[in-house]
Amino acid sequence: MADGRTLFTALARGEPPPRPLFLPLAEGLGARVAGSDPAALEADPDLRARAVRQATALVGGDALCFGFEDAFDADDERFARFADTLKRAFEPARSGLGCVAALPGPATLARRLSGSVDKEALDAARPVLTRMAEAVCQTRPDLLVFVEDAAARAVPVDGALKRAYAAARKVAAYYDAGTAVHVSGWTDAVEEARRLAPLGLDFLWLGSGGTADAAAVAAALGEGNWRGAVLPLPLDDPPAAAALAAAAAKLAILALTSAGPLAADADLERIIATKTALGALHR
Repeated sequence: MADGRTLFTALARGEPPPRPLFLPLAEGLGARVAGSDPAALEADPDLRARAVRQATALVGGDALCFGFEDAFDADDERFARFADTLKRAFEPARSGLGCVAALPGPATLARRLSGSVDKEALDAARPVLTRMAEAVCQTRPDLLVFVEDAAARAVPVDGALKRAYAAARKVAAYYDAGTAVHVSGWTDAVEEARRLAPLGLDFLWLGSGGTADAAAVAAALGEGNWRGAVLPLPLDDPPAAAALAAAAAKLAILALTSAGPLAADADLERIIATKTALGALHR
């Protein structure tokens, strides 16, 4: 079965991967693997890089995924440590894994910086996010993900939001990184695909929310210019996860992920059983 690096290399060439990628959000689990608390892990880029790599391998992930729970801006010293972590994690992983980095989306960042998401707030957040994207893309991720929280779903996809995304998207394009928007709190996956298509990103990443029907999502992707979607897997139900993976493999679905970050106390036996069920589909 093709490894994560092979799948991302094919994707970069514009070829559909032979199977959906499995992209678990394993940073929380990394703390358990390292025997460390999350704060200590975040403070030590080398430890964080190694722990997430080990946790990803433990659950059979196809890529290292970082940043989905981080809350920082370009001037935060935590962001400097985050960029250092990516450099330490991605370089040794490229032989077999993909590399995925997440940043706060413009709407989420604007609210964090100014408490508002109006035009002025989004315009002020745009250069901050652009600097962050530049720093992260220098670590050469395969995919740059913009994470919007549930509250951001109320922000209209208008000119201000599109300009903020366009600036960061140009940075990613310069470094040949794909782009995705990660949304949570959704109820209708089809509506999300239609609502966010004007942002011009490559992939729709559905975090925790409702239940996604792979065929319906694939049809909605075709209405816009999406290249694919990332759907959440029911990791507590291996047969249901396998059924979703089988459906996704026949459609324009890029990847499958955990429905939110894996907790330090996650049921590893159940996750591994789910991954084994997924792998059995593609032997």
